[in-house]
Amino acid sequence: MRFQCMTDVLQVAEATHSYLISAAFQRTVKYLQCLAANIPPVSYQWVEQCYRMNQLIPIQDYLLPAGVQIHNGQVLEWWVVLLHIHNS
Repeated sequence: MRFQCMTDVLQVAEATHSYLISAAFQRTVKYLQCLAANIPPVSYQWVEQCYRMNQLIPIQDYLLPAGVQIHNGQVLEWWVVLLHIHNS
């Protein structure tokens, strides 16, 4: 199992599986760029669990929201293209 930290969104095009690791939803340029590029935002706890199990685990339980509606605080779930989710 190998993780690589990418600081430039352009590097992501060369990766086979890419995830944005964060503690929570953010309104940063990088977070929004990843959403636009269909790169799922995942909790840092996913990385910790993968490390503990020494394997990549499904991300579904660790997906972060795509946003929060300002007027009512409703969480906007992340809608992913299933082909881009690594499940093994």
